[in-house]
Amino acid sequence: FFPVGLHTWRQTSFPEKFTDPAYLGHFLLSCVLLSLAYLSFKKYRTAFFGFLWFVLFLLPVLNIFVLLNRPVLEHWLYLPLMGFVIFAFALSEEFVLKNKSRLIFFSFLSGFIIPMLMFLTYQLNKICKNDMTLWEHTTRYVKNDSLPFYNLGVAYLDKGRMSEAEAMFTEALRLNPNFEDAAYNLDHLRRH
Repeated sequence: FFPVGLHTWRQTSFPEKFTDPAYLGHFLLSCVLLSLAYLSFKKYRTAFFGFLWFVLFLLPVLNIFVLLNRPVLEHWLYLPLMGFVIFAFALSEEFVLKNKSRLIFFSFLSGFIIPMLMFLTYQLNKICKNDMTLWEHTTRYVKNDSLPFYNLGVAYLDKGRMSEAEAMFTEALRLNPNFEDAAYNLDHLRRH
């Protein structure tokens, strides 16, 4: 929920069966959200619109109709989350703003959460300032996928850091011996 430990690469295993706890959790959450949307349709049209926005913008990246190269990543959620915000604010208008004690509690909570999220986002922006810092950060988390190491090698190559680029291309090839781009770049580095 909080932007801590984020990076550009996720290594997610897809559930193998319906009884997998991760699958069941997502299924139950989806059922709760669908129920809330259904209940909100007639009385809370703005909330329904927000939920519909969330679902429609999320569908293309859920790997249901077309298999994408990765499971859902954070940057694919920006547009759908706007719908979730509309949904949450529309419901909060009904359930929070009409009750003074809830309003005070949520105002205090918002006064704490919003500055904290702003600070964490600022910290994350330091990591994302250029390709090199982004992929250095990512390779700290991802140890068994060749592409982040390759991308870091390319970033090092662009900065003229040849020995570090060579090490990253070598690591990418160790993880995936059939990675042609990494083999080409490594061969090109060794010849020059």
